Amino acid sequence: MSEFILHHYAISPFAAKIRAMLGYAELPWASALTGPMPPRPLVNALAGGYRRVPVAQLGADMFCDTRVVSEEIAQRAGRPELSSQGLSAEQRDFVNRAEMPVFFSLVRQSMGWPMARKVLADIGPLGLYRLLKDRKGVAANMAPASRPPQDAAGTIASYLDELEALLSGDYLQGVQPGMIDFSAWHALWFATEIGGKKLLQHHPATAAWVQRINAFHHDASRDIDDSECLALARNSEPRPLPQDSGDDPLLDQAVSIAPSDYAQEAVNGVLVASLPDRFILRRETPTTGVVHVHFPRERFTVQAAG
Repeated sequence: MSEFILHHYAISPFAAKIRAMLGYAELPWASALTGPMPPRPLVNALAGGYRRVPVAQLGADMFCDTRVVSEEIAQRAGRPELSSQGLSAEQRDFVNRAEMPVFFSLVRQSMGWPMARKVLADIGPLGLYRLLKDRKGVAANMAPASRPPQDAAGTIASYLDELEALLSGDYLQGVQPGMIDFSAWHALWFATEIGGKKLLQHHPATAAWVQRINAFHHDASRDIDDSECLALARNSEPRPLPQDSGDDPLLDQAVSIAPSDYAQEAVNGVLVASLPDRFILRRETPTTGVVHVHFPRERFTVQAAG
């Protein structure tokens, strides 16, 4: 079985979500550190210019977006509670709010010296300047429907009150954490651990829950370098496609796939599967050989390349 490799950087909140899931699932994983902004040569080679982090790698299969990565962890670890498949419409709405308007509100509120100090220590003054400029460009080009609310403080206050009311037990889904917990946690981790914000003094149940999820957030089993990641892709075969790869009219054609909300850079390749939860793209380069790149259907669009 291929080793689970996570392409990520330390202060990425979405990468923290996956790191905590891996810790909870007790799955060993290898860390392939990348930069907090493009250019990211290794990720570009493996995932065709996909902009967001994290990206997970299993041999010659690349998994983009935490929704797809979560499904892989759930299946690999035998942890169905980490899958979104069994969520109700109400639960899906909660996750979408936590990962879009609430997330961006918490990120906005996290700006300040504590976070800047961490970034400066990692990438220096020029790197911080470039990062702020990069994120400003991402925000300016967001789809209108995905733009964060103007009242960040009010959005956060309502969210914390909602969490406090929902946390009648240790976790949002009962006695064990599930996909909802990790989706609801990661932006709070960023605000409190990276941004240094004191948000939870009046929400004791939420504060205790955050600490319980924090305990799953572990370092990797080992570090892995670029050459080993590329060799694994090049010397592996993508895993077999499902017998029924869908009936999409674009199957086996050259397409481009891009997020529909923000960071909308497209990835080009051949569409080899259009499944209920994901698209799979085939790419081939001399550097990587044949790889399959997986994207969620939700908030992604596919169109004929041209």
